[in-house]
Amino acid sequence: MFSSSKNILITGGTFSHVEHKSQSALEKLQGMIASGAMHNSGERFDPPKCYPGTRVAVINELLGWITNNRDTFMHWLYGPAGAGKSAIMQEIAELCFGRRILLASFFFSRTALLRNDEKRLVSTIAYQLVQALPQTRPFIEEVVENDPALFSKDIQTQLQLLIVEPLNRAFLSLPVPFKSDPHLILVDGLDECNNPAAQQRILTALLTIPALCKFRVMFLIASRPETHLKMTFNSEPFKHALARTALDDQYQPAEDVRLFLEGTFTQLKQTHPLREYLPVDWPGRSKLDTLVRKSSGQFIYAATVARYVSPPDTRPDDRLDVVLGLFPRGDVHEFPFAELDALYLHVLSSLRIKMPALRILALVAFPLGSQVYEWTCRMVDDFLKLRGGSTKEVLNRLASVIGYNEVQYIHFFHASLVDFLLDEERSGEFYIHLQGEGSYFVRMCLRQFTSGTDKDVFHNAVNCIDFYGRYAIPDETLCQDMAALNVSALAQNEAREGTSLALVVHKYLQCPRNFNMPKPSRDTLLVRCREAVEKFIGPQVRLYRSTGPLLHIFLVLFAVNPGLMLYSSRYKYADRPACTWVDIMMAPMSDEDFRSSVSVDDSTLCLRDVPFPADYSPLHPGHRMVFLPFIEKFLGPADFVAAACHVVLYIDECEPTWTFITDEDRRRASIVGWNVDPKDVKNIEKRESLDNSLLNMKHDAYECAVRYLPLLLLSAGIDPKLGDILSQSVITSDIGTHNWSSQKPATTTW
Repeated sequence: MFSSSKNILITGGTFSHVEHKSQSALEKLQGMIASGAMHNSGERFDPPKCYPGTRVAVINELLGWITNNRDTFMHWLYGPAGAGKSAIMQEIAELCFGRRILLASFFFSRTALLRNDEKRLVSTIAYQLVQALPQTRPFIEEVVENDPALFSKDIQTQLQLLIVEPLNRAFLSLPVPFKSDPHLILVDGLDECNNPAAQQRILTALLTIPALCKFRVMFLIASRPETHLKMTFNSEPFKHALARTALDDQYQPAEDVRLFLEGTFTQLKQTHPLREYLPVDWPGRSKLDTLVRKSSGQFIYAATVARYVSPPDTRPDDRLDVVLGLFPRGDVHEFPFAELDALYLHVLSSLRIKMPALRILALVAFPLGSQVYEWTCRMVDDFLKLRGGSTKEVLNRLASVIGYNEVQYIHFFHASLVDFLLDEERSGEFYIHLQGEGSYFVRMCLRQFTSGTDKDVFHNAVNCIDFYGRYAIPDETLCQDMAALNVSALAQNEAREGTSLALVVHKYLQCPRNFNMPKPSRDTLLVRCREAVEKFIGPQVRLYRSTGPLLHIFLVLFAVNPGLMLYSSRYKYADRPACTWVDIMMAPMSDEDFRSSVSVDDSTLCLRDVPFPADYSPLHPGHRMVFLPFIEKFLGPADFVAAACHVVLYIDECEPTWTFITDEDRRRASIVGWNVDPKDVKNIEKRESLDNSLLNMKHDAYECAVRYLPLLLLSAGIDPKLGDILSQSVITSDIGTHNWSSQKPATTTW
């Protein structure tokens, strides 16, 4: 009676037959998948998609690789956080699914429980393989049924048993065209798999499949450019198997962002319940340009703005003004960039130690007005006196929002990250306190002036110190450091090569002027800083305060370039006697005009009025020659005349090179600009033809005067090394900007 019966339950003399329906292999497989990881999953309803007409170039490039490529079988699409990688991958998945060449897709997600590790990756791919190629189903079911421990095995084994072998066994039963077609497995957000080691294991395992599989299987992988992933993709096994696409400016993302924003605003003006209150030209070109600039080509910023301005119960124009900081938030607990802030906080949370990481970020993000001074990792280490490699170590953890490589400067992928870091309410513990950092950076600049060893770092320190001074907290310690600068050590620092000493001293003296402190205290500090400069100049300062050397200098200047006009002013230098400063401008004067305009006695130089034509340009050719006998009429056989015959008397250190040249027979002298390396100029012994116009001469005659000063001082018997700081630190405080077309020189007398 019960010979063939199973599952018989006998209780109290009653016989019961219990049926247990066994779970099929496909159901077992289904229980081990992450259904939300598929491109068409309901869990991912309304996934990120490309706005119509955007990302066309990169999508076409990837599709071309999938359908036409025969050289590589793996493609890495990488870009910073928020660049729109997932939207592109979604678009590719849908297109390939429609063409029946998509085998499977897996979209990792850091915040989704079943999609943030590798445990369900292979089973999810296998489940989709059954749907895409039903011929593989019996072979996959067989493996699942026969190996209860299958899903606990390593990823390499799972790929072999669930993907490679079923594909190979089904190969013979498939039509011939299908066998040669490409078949894509797409993996998005690999960096969101929660274990970097697991990410590397996945890549290594996928790399083995094409060699074992009869099918033409291709892998499209998308991720942020995390350091460990770059190391893996750069390793030898991937060298000939991998193609790469970087989401950078090559694909004009800014134009795509603009198109998306324009479309969003147009739709709001057509459909929003409060559209009647929106101006016809809203939001206007200026605001749109600002949004595009702040997006830095990253769609997450633009998408965040679009979501924030779109709610039907608020006015879009008011919400946009909140985004741009033009209008206060109505709700203090409401943050326009909550999603973006969460992204930044997550990335920054990877920092092991906030300091010096935040100081490194502060240095790169520091507001420098319209100027841009760039930093490499090596330069940052040097400037902040960090152990070599410290900056790279920090930036490697921030690779999804900050970029660099061996030849490029450090740069933020997101301009909005700077706004985030400088807003304490948004960034919290990662807030960059500009006042504190400004003080620290001023001290670092002073150290570079006297003991720096890197020319590039020295150059940045010179150009940035006055900006840092605007934010510095000028306590007594900082003031003492400023006044204690050793100008002699600065002048002798080899790192200064290529940077004019005049510029260094000017920036040094400008820094305390920018300090946020009471004027009497600021003036006192400025006097102390000037005294530091005078310690270096020493007794020769007296030469510049007497009429004789000044007259001598400007006679030489006139002789070399008779088209220069002189204006004099009296400047009070601290508590010392006032001294004369001469503004130098160029006028369209021939030699004859010059002869008739100048009269000289032992102590006086006079220059008559010479009007400026309205269309006059300071680059006017033909007014740079003068006969040497005319020079000798004023100076006699001055030393500089003989020296000029040797061609090169002075080479500017950092700007286009200027040299004094004479003909061999000493009939005329000229100033010639060379747009070449100074080393090449030094090899030139003479120049017979002087008829070409000056090259790259600046319109600012003051700049010209500063260039000539060292040579002129040499000709006057004064140490030329003092010349390149004289105009900035000793006899002048400021110089006005002249209007070339309207200024009319007055008669000037010393």
